[in-house]
Amino acid sequence: MKKLITVCLPTYNASKFIGSTLESLCNQTYKNIEILIGDNASTDNTYEIIKKYQEKDTRISYYKNEINLGYSENCNKLISQSKGEYIAIYHSDDVYDLTIVEKEVKALDENLDLAGVFTLANQIDEIGEKSEEMECPLDLKGEYLYKINIHEFIDNVLLKYGSPLICPTSMIRKKIYEEMGGYDLVLKYIEDQDMWARILNKYPLGIISEKLINYRKHESQGSSYYLDITRDDTSIILKHMEKFIEKNNYREKYAEKLNYSKAIDWMILSNYSIELNDYESFKKRTNQSKEYYKLPLKDKIGLIQNMSVKPLSYLIAKISFLLSDKD
Repeated sequence: MKKLITVCLPTYNASKFIGSTLESLCNQTYKNIEILIGDNASTDNTYEIIKKYQEKDTRISYYKNEINLGYSENCNKLISQSKGEYIAIYHSDDVYDLTIVEKEVKALDENLDLAGVFTLANQIDEIGEKSEEMECPLDLKGEYLYKINIHEFIDNVLLKYGSPLICPTSMIRKKIYEEMGGYDLVLKYIEDQDMWARILNKYPLGIISEKLINYRKHESQGSSYYLDITRDDTSIILKHMEKFIEKNNYREKYAEKLNYSKAIDWMILSNYSIELNDYESFKKRTNQSKEYYKLPLKDKIGLIQNMSVKPLSYLIAKISFLLSDKD
C-alpha cells in the first residue's frame, strides 16, 4: 500500500475560496491522504462549507481553535496531529493540480537527499481567472527537479527580493519538521522564509519545474506591511535574513549583497512615496538608500537615487511613474 500523506490546511475566514481548494484536494490522483484542517477561529461560514465536503469524504478532519493562534502555532498543531510520512502544508485559497501530491511524493521517494519539495505556480485572481505570470526567480537550468541549496536561497532573497520557493506548494518530510522544532512562534509574516532557511542550512530542497498550483492573489491577503511608508528599519524579510546570516557566520560572504539589498529596499519605499505624493518621505528614503550602497546609474532607480537635487529627482521620478502607469 502507498504511504500515507498528510495535507494540512491552516485556514481563517476562507469561505469564499475553500470550496475550490477542497474540490482540488479531494480529487487528487494520489488517494492515500488525510486532509487536516486547522480553523483559526473563523467568524464566517468556513465550517459550513467544510462540513459538506466532510460528509462526502471521510479523509477530512476538522478542528477549530477557540482563539486565533496565528499561522505558526496553527501549523505546528496540524503537524503534531499528522499521521503521514510526508506533510504538505497547502493554503485554503488556492486551487491545486490534481497530480500535485502524486508528483511531489514521487520526487521525495526517488530523492532521499531532499528534505522537501515545491512546485511552480500559475497566478489567478479572486474569481479564478488567470492573471499575471509567476516566473521563478531562480534559473532551474532546464531541470525537471532542481535542487536548491542555502546560498542560492539567500542570494534570491537578497538580490531578487523574495524566496524562490512557493510556500503553499510545500511537501516536507515529517521527520524534518520534527528536527527543526516546528515553526518559530515569535515570527510574523516570514514564518515560511525562516523555516526554509533553517532546513536549507542542513539539507537541499527540490523544485519541480511544473506549475501545479493556481496561486490566488486577492486583497484580503494583506501585504501592506511590506510598503509601510512610516517604518524606520529595513523590511522584515531583510531583517530576518540579516539575523540568519549573522547567526550562521555568513556575514563576510554576504556583506556587500546585504547593503545592496537594503539600498533597493529603501528605494522601493521611495518609489511608493511618489504614489502617495509625499515628497519628504521620498527625500528621506532616497537618502537612506544612498547610505548603504550607491546603485549603478544604468537603470532608472539608480539614476533617481544618485541625483543630488532632490526636487528635480522627485519630479523626474513622478513623471516616470505616471508614464509607466499609463502603459
